Amino acid sequence: MFSDPLGSNPDHSFREEAWGRVTYDPERDAFAAEVCLDRTEISIDRPISAGCLVTAGCNLRCAFCYGNDESLPNVTLSAREWEQIFRHLSAWGVMRADLSGGETTMRNDLPDIARSAVNSGLNVVISTNGLILTDDAVGRFP
Repeated sequence: MFSDPLGSNPDHSFREEAWGRVTYDPERDAFAAEVCLDRTEISIDRPISAGCLVTAGCNLRCAFCYGNDESLPNVTLSAREWEQIFRHLSAWGVMRADLSGGETTMRNDLPDIARSAVNSGLNVVISTNGLILTDDAVGRFP
């Protein structure tokens, strides 16, 4: 039986592996692994977290941003398409989805996208510069 290496909390997510267990603490956005004493080989054969680029649009042009040098999505998926993706990620054992982009809050349906990830059993982190995020909009997120 494993203890919770991040501190006992019912909000933590766990994923059993052949070699032990992975724990995720959504409040601290931290992962931890516990390894069985009799295991010498540790192999993770599927992701524990997924970066989901939900938009290429942004309200800034920061010199340090990876979006300036890398290809951001040139196709915008609907909230319904993201819902299907989240169900697949969750079934695969992914524990956390990082909604990113460009500037995620430029999408009016971002709360719906986040809700579908949560409803699929994923923990959600939303990466934003926060410039256009209002108190009213924050209240729409799960």
